[in-house]
Order: sequence, then C-alpha cells, then structure tokens
Amino acid sequence: MSRWYLLRAISLLVVLLWFRPSMLSAQAVDSTDVLPKGIFVDLQQVQGWGPFQPREGYADQHYIGTFTLLEQDYTVYLLRRPDARMEERILFDRTGSELQFTEGNGLWVYYKYETVNFAGAEYDIFGYSHKAKQFVLTLKEKVPYTERGLARKTQASDFEAETIKGKKVSLADYRGSYVLLHFWGTWCGPCRIETPYLVQAHERFQNHIRFIGIAVDDDKEAVQDYVQQQGMSWDQVLVPHVYPAEGIVAAYKVRGYPAYYLIGPEGQVVLGPEHQVRLRGERLVETLVWALEQH
Repeated sequence: MSRWYLLRAISLLVVLLWFRPSMLSAQAVDSTDVLPKGIFVDLQQVQGWGPFQPREGYADQHYIGTFTLLEQDYTVYLLRRPDARMEERILFDRTGSELQFTEGNGLWVYYKYETVNFAGAEYDIFGYSHKAKQFVLTLKEKVPYTERGLARKTQASDFEAETIKGKKVSLADYRGSYVLLHFWGTWCGPCRIETPYLVQAHERFQNHIRFIGIAVDDDKEAVQDYVQQQGMSWDQVLVPHVYPAEGIVAAYKVRGYPAYYLIGPEGQVVLGPEHQVRLRGERLVETLVWALEQH
C-alpha cells in the first residue's frame, strides 16, 4: 500500500471515530438535568465559502459562532440561502481540533429542524432566528417513535388502495424498488411549497424510485385539478382528512403535513419522521441520490 493510500485510510478512520454525528463530543451524558433548554449563538458573517462546498443559489458568504456544552467548545458554521429562509446548511465542529474537516471531506451536514447529538445530548436545530438574530438549538423532548411515526429500519406498513384514476396500488407491488410516500393535501400550505421539488425529483428519478402520493383531503375534485395543474404524474391515493386518523394515515402515524417516508427495496423504512427535513426542498434530490448509491 502506498503512503498516500495509508494516510487517506487513517484520515477516514479518524472521521468515522471522532466526527460522526453521534460523537461530536467524547463526554457521555447521563441526565438532562444539567443541560440548558436552549442554546443561543451569536453569529459573525464571513466572506467566502469556508468549510462549505460552493452551491448555486447561495451567496459566497457564511456565518460562524461558538458555544460551550458540557465543558466542550463547539463551532457552528451556517450557510443560508438569501431567498429561502428554510434553506440552511449547518456544520458543527469541536473548537480547537487539530484536524480540519470540511463539508467535502468529513463534516456531516445538518439542516434546519433536524436533531444533532452531542455525545448523548440531543438538540433540535431551530436554525437562524430572524427575531433573535442568533442561531438557536433547543433541547429535544423525548417523544417515542410510536407517537411520531415509524422508526428507521422497521418494516413499512403494507396497504392496498385505489388512486384518483381508479387504479389499484399496493406497496407490496413495489418490493425491490425504492418508494417515496408523501402525505399531503390541497389545504396544506407547506405541502404546496414542496410540490415543485417533488415534480423535479420525479422527473429525475421516475425510472429508479416509485412515487406514491397520499392525498389526505375531502375534496377529490380539488386534488384532481391540483395534480393536473402541477404536473404530478405519479399515483395519487385519496384518503379522508379525519381525526383521529385512520387507514394509511394511522398506519404510518402521520402527525403533520407534509410527511415523507423513503422505503427501501426490502420494504423497510430508510428515512422517516426523524429525517423529514432531508426529504424536503432542494435536499430531496440530494437524499435520493444518496439512497440509490447505497443500493
């Protein structure tokens, strides 16, 4: 083995051992009693991409801030898209680390509303607060998966249903392929915002990933009109918008909209409620590329 390959192997091993998302600190946490409910970080604007890879639509400037948690200092890097407040790319690093990593060679990219784990201390990423003018993390409430959806690697609930065009569909029919389930409704503003991203992803991946829309709506005509106007050419199943939820919605424990499930070829959940943000906006295409690379 050449010296270059040996150094590369050592470098990747260090990344896996020290900078994986669940190991941002070497200190374990036994109790949340000592943890602050919220972390508020002042940010400084810096010209250039810094540790981020250049991206279309983003300005070549980023933000840096530092904070301390459990006697460990951290640096947060934030890349914001000027015309879309929801689009934020976030990197965390241990301040003063001798090894410098970037988005391209080791640091894990987080997104707004995801969860970051600091050696057992889990925080939800609120992101940049325009009101507070700070980057905000909030201590994660321990909500069991049974209350917020199916967990990763669990078997997805099979179902049989009829589309708005009268076609019979079953999740079992797509075994061997990736399936993207998305729960939405014409009444849901955030669902409408996501539509262009879904259409774009479907155009790119329709030969590799099966899309199934679950329209949780009481107005069939409105769903049909919207689907046609927006070019949503994949299967759409109409289910009643009722509370408590029933049928497919209850089986997948959907608690908010839009909701996404990426189901793998073996019928297991690849990404679900705990990673919703990775299936929304421009990140949807990135995530689907990653999923296909794993298979």
